[in-house]
Amino acid sequence: GGEANNMLNINDDTFFEKVKTFEESDLLPIIKPTWTKKDFLLMQDKKLEEIETLLVPGFLFFCQDMKDSSFNILTEAMTGNVVSNVDNYVLKEIPDITTLTSEERKILYLIFNTKDFTEDKIPSLGIPLDSMSKINSLLEKKFIEKIDINYKLSNKYIFSNLSENACFSKIKYEKIQCDKKLIAKKNVDEIKNSLTKLTTIKDQRECYILKYELK
Repeated sequence: GGEANNMLNINDDTFFEKVKTFEESDLLPIIKPTWTKKDFLLMQDKKLEEIETLLVPGFLFFCQDMKDSSFNILTEAMTGNVVSNVDNYVLKEIPDITTLTSEERKILYLIFNTKDFTEDKIPSLGIPLDSMSKINSLLEKKFIEKIDINYKLSNKYIFSNLSENACFSKIKYEKIQCDKKLIAKKNVDEIKNSLTKLTTIKDQRECYILKYELK
């Protein structure tokens, strides 16, 4: 599991508010961005007909880390990725390192502990000098990235501290008009298997994430 910052103090009993049973089928459990469609239009400088309102299926997980701090993580059920920012709809993956060779995993671990490095620092990291092909492979697989002359872990992935990607939004039941209501491609068990590499899951709720998108 990954260590997490104690950034939230959420009571397990009150985190997921007791949800009434709604008979009306048009009331949906939704997590919305803080801005409206009108705000999105102004930011994008687009016309109304150029913007789509999507309902993306997802799950809100109540998690607890090794230090007993609690936080919630929002995932979408299209890719199974973590929605680290609802407003900008930023997705991050929990990496599947089983796709790497043992040499690539060792190098990735050394990079994880170093944070960033340049090619001339490779010997001091304990990485063999003939490992550039492995480093390039990690670049191609997007586990690491190169900015100017610096190598660092890719921002695409969550390697630890899952709580840094916590979701503060709550599920609200609303009647809403949308252009598309997407169908889930990932089930809850697949997503849980990925998350449990970094945290303990105490509870979860199915929901839809409201997303504005350019056509």
